[in-house]
Amino acid sequence: MIKNSKKSIPVLVSGALGRMGSEVVNSVLNSSDCELVAAIDTNKKNNGENISQLLNLKKSEVIVSNDLEGSLCSISQDYRNEKIKPVLVDFTHPDSVYENTRSAIAYGISPVVGTTGLTPSQINDLAIFAQKANIGCAIIPNFSVGMVLLQQAASVAAKFYDNIELIEMHHNQKADSPSGTCIKTAEMIEEYPKKYNQLINVNDKIGHEKLFRKDYKYDLLIPIKFNYNKRIPGKGSCIFIHLTEDYKPTRGCVALKKKDFFIMLKLINKKTKNMSSFLYLLLCINE
Repeated sequence: MIKNSKKSIPVLVSGALGRMGSEVVNSVLNSSDCELVAAIDTNKKNNGENISQLLNLKKSEVIVSNDLEGSLCSISQDYRNEKIKPVLVDFTHPDSVYENTRSAIAYGISPVVGTTGLTPSQINDLAIFAQKANIGCAIIPNFSVGMVLLQQAASVAAKFYDNIELIEMHHNQKADSPSGTCIKTAEMIEEYPKKYNQLINVNDKIGHEKLFRKDYKYDLLIPIKFNYNKRIPGKGSCIFIHLTEDYKPTRGCVALKKKDFFIMLKLINKKTKNMSSFLYLLLCINE
């Protein structure tokens, strides 16, 4: 561990000798606004060795420690009076990430979590704990810009589909399955406001129509077809028969004068269920 000598962000890396952790260490060592202050890893044979020499990276005085709790305690004390607070970047294992993140928050160190495998209840617990401690916490299943864009695209496209299947492939050493990236993508798809063909708030900025009107046109309604058995965007939510007084063209519905509407009601029976019979019925009314 080493105390930050500049006004840059002090960074602790947990899982520093792992594939992703070592990349983070390298990035921090070459950063102009971050400084590596601690490198934590569970590999006991490397405990006490210089991180730069182990990874063949830019020179640093930081040594590897197996003691996450001790490192958090020491760094939090070193920076308790500083305006810039330390950050813990965690790339460890699903079995330890929850306790690692909770410990960082407890010591006033903001965690940036790249490790996947946290359950929804654990994430919720950490969110509540971080809020109470007034500590920022970022849980990021995937740091790839391309994947983030893909997740955004998937969530936006989701509103046009009733069912979506996510398929992923990983190496045989993957610790969690499905991956955090896959789970987060599914959550984003589920969370995206599927306003199409559903009840909405009248203040929503989305195409809609109010059924409660000042005129009488929707006082009587008969649904003909709902657009939900394979939803077709742009085709409206429901096609129905409603009232009119001028027989002007509608936006897709069938409009009848009130007297014709009641004539139609008298003529409706089991035989008028299919569309051809229904059209014939309308022709009879208008003759």
